[in-house]
Amino acid sequence: MQVTDGMGRALLRVFEETQTDADGRYRIGPFAPGLYTVFADGDGYVGTKRQAHPIASESETLDFTLRHAVLVEGTVVDEAGQPVGAVSLWLRRPGEEATGAEGLLDFTDSREDGTFRMDAPEPGEYSVRMMHAEFVETERPVQAPAKGARLVLRSGAAVEAEVVDESGRPVAKAELHVLPEPIQSPYHDKPGHTDETGRVTLRGLEPGRYAVVAAMPESTPLRTVRRVVELRDSERQRVRLQFEEGLRLSGVVVDQKGRPVAGAEVRLAPASMVDPHKYEHPELEPYTDRLDEAWFSGTGQTNQTGPDGRFTVPHLRPGTWLVTALKDGYAFDSRATGGTRRPLGPLSGVLLSAGTSDVRLVLESLGYVRGRVVGPDGSPVTRFLLNELVQEDARGEFRWPIHGNGEMVLAFAASGLAGTVRKVLGREGEDSNLGDVVLSRGRQVRVRVVDAATSEPVHSAIVDLRDPSGADPEENRSLIYDIREVHTGPDGTHQYEARPPPQSDFDGTLVLENVESRPLLVLVSHPEYLKASVPLGAEAREVTVPLRAGAWVQGEIRAGGTLLDHGLVKLSTPQGEYADSASLDEGTYSLGPVKAGRYIAQVDSIHLPGEEPAPVFLPREVEVPASGTVTLDFEAQRTGTAVDVRIAEEAAEVILVTGAQPLPGSREQIYQRFSFGHRTEPDREGHFRFRMLPAGHYTLFAVQDWHALEISLHREEVDVPARETMSLTVKPRWQPLVSVPSE
Repeated sequence: MQVTDGMGRALLRVFEETQTDADGRYRIGPFAPGLYTVFADGDGYVGTKRQAHPIASESETLDFTLRHAVLVEGTVVDEAGQPVGAVSLWLRRPGEEATGAEGLLDFTDSREDGTFRMDAPEPGEYSVRMMHAEFVETERPVQAPAKGARLVLRSGAAVEAEVVDESGRPVAKAELHVLPEPIQSPYHDKPGHTDETGRVTLRGLEPGRYAVVAAMPESTPLRTVRRVVELRDSERQRVRLQFEEGLRLSGVVVDQKGRPVAGAEVRLAPASMVDPHKYEHPELEPYTDRLDEAWFSGTGQTNQTGPDGRFTVPHLRPGTWLVTALKDGYAFDSRATGGTRRPLGPLSGVLLSAGTSDVRLVLESLGYVRGRVVGPDGSPVTRFLLNELVQEDARGEFRWPIHGNGEMVLAFAASGLAGTVRKVLGREGEDSNLGDVVLSRGRQVRVRVVDAATSEPVHSAIVDLRDPSGADPEENRSLIYDIREVHTGPDGTHQYEARPPPQSDFDGTLVLENVESRPLLVLVSHPEYLKASVPLGAEAREVTVPLRAGAWVQGEIRAGGTLLDHGLVKLSTPQGEYADSASLDEGTYSLGPVKAGRYIAQVDSIHLPGEEPAPVFLPREVEVPASGTVTLDFEAQRTGTAVDVRIAEEAAEVILVTGAQPLPGSREQIYQRFSFGHRTEPDREGHFRFRMLPAGHYTLFAVQDWHALEISLHREEVDVPARETMSLTVKPRWQPLVSVPSE
C-alpha cells in the first residue's frame, strides 16, 4: 500500500496508529473480512477516507492520494493580549453545527506560547471554535490561507465559591459544579475542587442563571449543598455554600427469626436513581459515577450495625431513599422487611423517608454450596473460575451462595485443565457439600469454522465451550479459562487481565486444549454470521461448525426529506424480545445478521437541547428472509394529533395501541401487545404527551408501576380525531396482572 501527495511524492507520516516508511508505504492489520472505513491524513495535507471499503482476504492493497492543505496559522490570546496555551481549536465551515465532531475539518491544541497551525481543505472563509476550562467557548471567523491570525478568547464571568460544613469549618477537596439553572440533561458545567481553605474559583461562564452545587468529599451517602446565582458578563460573584446537619435514618437489622445481625452494612441511594421522573434531584447529575460506585460496589460505605444490630445514618437530605442491608452469608429479604420494594441493578431495597427512626431491615441466612477444586493428582487448584468469576484459595476451596430452591449449575475452569460442570439441588438456608471437584487434563479438539453456503473457511470467529445445561451464552457458564495475567495492586488486591477469546485462524481452524471427555457444546459467533452451536461427542477430536450468513435490514431515516443525524433503530420480535439495534450513520442504518422471521422495527429519535422536538416515526413490521438484504426506509410523521393524557393517579407509563386490544393476561402478552404501541413516560408536569398520532381508534393502557410485585394496568378505548390537539383525563381502574419473581 502506498500513500502519496498530488505530485506523486511519498509521505513520511500519515496516521498516528500506523506510520508510512520513506516511500509512503504502510501496513496495518490483519482484519476480519468485512466493510471498513479507512482514514489517511498527514501534517499539511487534507485527510481523506474510504467508507464501506470491503476487505475480503488476508492481504489487501489500498492506496491514497492526499492533496496539499491550505494552512491556517496564528496565536490564541486572552482579552489582555496574553497568549493562552492548551486551547482546543476546531476548524469548520461557517454556519455549520458547532457542537459535536460532525463537520469537523481539523482540530489541534494551541502550544504553550499560544501559537497553532491547522489544515483547511481549500482557500475561503472558515470558523474556529476555541475551548478552554477557564474561558468561555468562543467562535471566531478566519480566512484561509492565514498566517499570523490573532484569535481572542472571552474571559466571561466567574464564581468564587467557599464551602463550609454545618459548623462553619472549611471543607477541602469538595467537588464543585456550576450548572445552568434549571439543570437539564445533557448538561454543560464547570467542575472544580476546593483547596485547603475550602475555596475555588470557576471561570469562563456565560452570563445567566446557574446552580452552584458542592459535594462533601468521601461522604456516604452523598451530601450536597446548592445555591442559585445570576451572573452578568465579566462579573466575579462570591458564593458561600454551607452543608446542613441533615436528617437521620435509624433502626435495626435482624434475621428471619428476629435476632439482631451485627456487622451488617446498611447501604443507601437517592430514590432518583430508581425513578428520576418521580424523584427529581437534577443537582445529583454530575455525581452519578460516585452514586453508582457507592451503591453497586459499596465504595466508601461506612454504615455498619453494632452488636445489637442497630444503626444510624446521619446527614441525609430530606426526601425518599432506597435502603438495603448486606452481610456475607445473608441476602436482603425485602418481602419480610415490608414497604415499597424496588430493585436497582443486582440489589433490591425498600423506599424510606429520611428522618425515619424505627426502620427494621430483615436479612435471610443463605445456604452455600461448598467444595474443593483439585487437579488429576489431587493437589489443590489455587486459582480457578466458578461461573466465570475468579476464585482464589490456597486449599482450592470455594463457597457459592444458594438463592432459591432448585437445580444449580456450577461451571469450573482453570489454566491447563479441562473445565467441567457440576449440578446440585439447592435449598434456601441449607448448605450443600460437593466434595472434591476433580479437573482432568482432558483432550485436544480441533475446531473448523466454515461458511454454510460455500464451505469456505471463516476466520476471526469466536469459539466458546459449554455444557449442554449451560448453553445459553447470556449465562456465565463458559468452560474456557480466560485469565491471562494477574497484577497485585498497592493495597495487595489482585487485578485480573483477560486473554482474548479463542478465534479461528485464516484457514478457519483453531485448537482447543484441555477439553473434558464428555458430551459438550461448541458455540461460535462472528459479526457477519448468525450464532451457531454444534454438539461435541465425548471422544471427538474434531468438529466442524457451519455458519449461516443470515439476513440484513438496512435503510434511510428521513424527516421532512432530510436524512436524520441522530437516532437509534431497534429490531424486536412481536413478543418483545430484543433482536438487534444500530445507531444512525449519516441518516442510514444497517441491522444484522438476523434470523428469518417477522420483526418490528422502531426508530428512536433524539431530542437535542436547543433544537426542534424530535421527529415521530411509526413502528413498522418487516418480514426477514433466511438470507439477503431487506431495505426498510422510514419517513417521519408530517401530520397528526398532539394528545395530552393526564392520569388522575400516579402512573409509570402510558401506551396507545391501534385498534381494540384486550387486556393482556401475562408478561409475554404485555410485551407483544405493546410492541406496536406509542409509548411515553410522564414529563415534569406529570403529563403523558404524544406528538403526531394518526387519527383513529386506540386502546389506552396505563402502567401503574413496572417495579411493583404485581404489575397493574388500566385499559380503556379512545378515539383520536383528525385535529391539532386533544386532551384526555383518565381515572384509572387498576387491574393486577403479573407477579414478579422474588430475588
